[in-house]
Amino acid sequence: MVKNRISSFDSLRGIAIFGVLINHAYFIDSPTSIHKLVKSLGRYGVQLFFIISGIMITYSWINKKVNLKIFYFNRLYRVLPLFIISGFIYNLENLNSSTYKLMLIFTSHFISSEYSNIETAAPGGWSIVSEIFFYLLFPILFMILKKKNIYYIFFVQSIVYLFYNFFFQQKIIEYMLSNGISETKYIENYLFFNFLNQLPIFLIGIGLYYCLFDNNSISKFYLLQFALIALTYFFRELILNYSTSEELIEVVKNVQLNFLIFYIFLSLLVVFFVKFNLNNRYLNYLGRYSYGVYIFHYLGATVASKISNFYNGSGYITYFTCFTIMLTVSLILSKLSEDFLLKNKNKTRKIILLG
Repeated sequence: MVKNRISSFDSLRGIAIFGVLINHAYFIDSPTSIHKLVKSLGRYGVQLFFIISGIMITYSWINKKVNLKIFYFNRLYRVLPLFIISGFIYNLENLNSSTYKLMLIFTSHFISSEYSNIETAAPGGWSIVSEIFFYLLFPILFMILKKKNIYYIFFVQSIVYLFYNFFFQQKIIEYMLSNGISETKYIENYLFFNFLNQLPIFLIGIGLYYCLFDNNSISKFYLLQFALIALTYFFRELILNYSTSEELIEVVKNVQLNFLIFYIFLSLLVVFFVKFNLNNRYLNYLGRYSYGVYIFHYLGATVASKISNFYNGSGYITYFTCFTIMLTVSLILSKLSEDFLLKNKNKTRKIILLG
């Protein structure tokens, strides 16, 4: 039963990376309005990854009972080598001081007037940085919480979500403006992509672990989630209708309640797959190599975009051809690199942890 559930997560990762690829095929015009909608939904494949990460890291921590050094090694070895290598590959023609700063992945979520976006040396690296922050925070969270169940996780999730949306978000905006950062797109991207805004999604995953593997009530879990939606809506409407503070009103206008609702419904997809043990061998295969595909799909997109420019078309045949090329190139690179890393994992661990 547990093995089937793990396979379900591989299929979900396959769906997540498929959505990301669809969304990032930006170099091809969408054939229809329906296809544009599908592409726009594909961007949330990253958040699906975050929910799955929350579940699986909790599963590994509780069931495998590895020590802290092994935990951090396993997590960081999974993401850092490919991330750093790809940073050099994507910047072969632009290896300068700014690029090297971006190689220090933890700096990418710091506010800086030097960059026009929340970015890293590898395209799409903001999500990898969020993952790493979550890896670093996870053991601390479990050490702090004396009891581990959906109620305690929900409490932490609510504090983080409400604190960020009703207080810290405005402080970030004020800090940016005071430091001469006024580009609206940069501010909006930073508010959305930074780790504190993404952390509640990881916490949804942790809560789901206790529902799917530890017999906590799924219905109670979602009642708590909808209670958070209701509480957020209540606070927002209360301030908008009765507050005399213009500053506070501006704060609540930035509260993105629709995102929270969407992520909660996205988590239902995870529950549906796991409860009914749904998986597909092709999605499983894609899911197992999804991280490498995410890292290398911009290289695949570069190859595919040249095909798109050659045909100069926007029909389904052109889109399908280019998408297939992008997927194939990134999957091949992912398999070669991830298999190599896995083969050398134990040797590397001995060198790092014992050497």
